[in-house]
Amino acid sequence: MDLSNNILCFGGCFKRCFKKTAYDVKFQGKWLRLKKTVDPELILWQNFAITKKSKCARKILFGFAMLLLLAACFYSVFLFERAIYDEEQQLPDFTCTTKVFSQVSRLEALADYKLAADKRNGDWHCYCSN
Repeated sequence: MDLSNNILCFGGCFKRCFKKTAYDVKFQGKWLRLKKTVDPELILWQNFAITKKSKCARKILFGFAMLLLLAACFYSVFLFERAIYDEEQQLPDFTCTTKVFSQVSRLEALADYKLAADKRNGDWHCYCSN
């Protein structure tokens, strides 16, 4: 091993330049690193016909589909939250601290509940919260 070869190896293979393992083999003047492979039965041979361009296109399409799905989920949550907020804004604001509301009977509250929403005076709400 000469010194000029070691200087060129400082970029990414510093460890390999000085320490050869049992899996390193010299072939036609170059060092090759061998590693164990999987059994041929475990290899999906039909995937070898797929080009790099096709694999890249599939990854981009899948990533775009996932981003679209994520955006749809966020948008649906936003719509539900907005619907809940709008419904809460339509509810009348009743304060049940007055003496009149604290003495509402069940029948008065039920009669108030059966009225149209714009004609209610809050008896039902105060009866349920007490």
